[in-house]
Amino acid sequence: MCRTFAELDYSPLVESGRVPAMVTLTYPGNWQTVAPDGASVKRHMVLWRKRFQREYGEPARYIWKLEFQRRGAPHIHLWMAPPILPGRSGRGFAQWLSETWTQVVGHPDPEQNARHRVAGTAIDVRNGLKACDPKRLAIYFTKHSSPNLHGNKEYQHIVPELWRQHGRGPGRFWGVYGLKKAIAVVEVVQDVYLAARRIVRRWSRGQAAYGDSASRFPTAVVPRTAVRLVPRVDRDTGVVKLRRARRRRTLCNQGGLAGGYALVNDGPAFASRLSAALSIDRAYRPI
Repeated sequence: MCRTFAELDYSPLVESGRVPAMVTLTYPGNWQTVAPDGASVKRHMVLWRKRFQREYGEPARYIWKLEFQRRGAPHIHLWMAPPILPGRSGRGFAQWLSETWTQVVGHPDPEQNARHRVAGTAIDVRNGLKACDPKRLAIYFTKHSSPNLHGNKEYQHIVPELWRQHGRGPGRFWGVYGLKKAIAVVEVVQDVYLAARRIVRRWSRGQAAYGDSASRFPTAVVPRTAVRLVPRVDRDTGVVKLRRARRRRTLCNQGGLAGGYALVNDGPAFASRLSAALSIDRAYRPI
């Protein structure tokens, strides 16, 4: 998921001039009636996309992640750039989102339906701006998708008992809609690949964050080098000094020689610098 989100072309969202936001779609208190299985949630998302295109005359573009509340109800996070201008109905996006999602879910109980219209959606611009570039965006979603046995968010990844029955599974937990990948593949010989891997690993080691910032992102895919202080006794003076010891951590490994990647915001610029570094490396490599 992290690698896929980092390879996407976000130009359609950036060029729109809109402010990104984290949009959340939730379900009523009696959610089992309208979402008895994972397929129901996916069907609701299809209906919501169709209504979005009719309202704003453009396809919805977003990345999404499925999670669960403590009560077991599913909810979906969408990172997108909400429309600024009103749609065909003349309503603002917040009002349209609330009313449309309530209609799509369509709870048969009028009281549940009324409550859902008030509290069934949320638009968080602050969290949307936190993920203001591809690297931060990929790490942000990775942080929320990786189980943390010592944290307080693990319940969001526990599938409710109703969905554990045969044929009622949740299906995919994340996905992309309306955005395409922007990647370029170049074949190189093995010695060039190994040199490139070494350079990227050292670059990633230099970019690593430690302390509180590292603990907040325990699952970040940017490779790091753990630093610890080791006591050393001077044999002449007997003075105890501390030296910095490093323990290597490898790149995100997909196995064998074909794996490994690092997250950057400007892929073409990074590839250009990497190519220059490889040229220098080959020029000064002893024969």
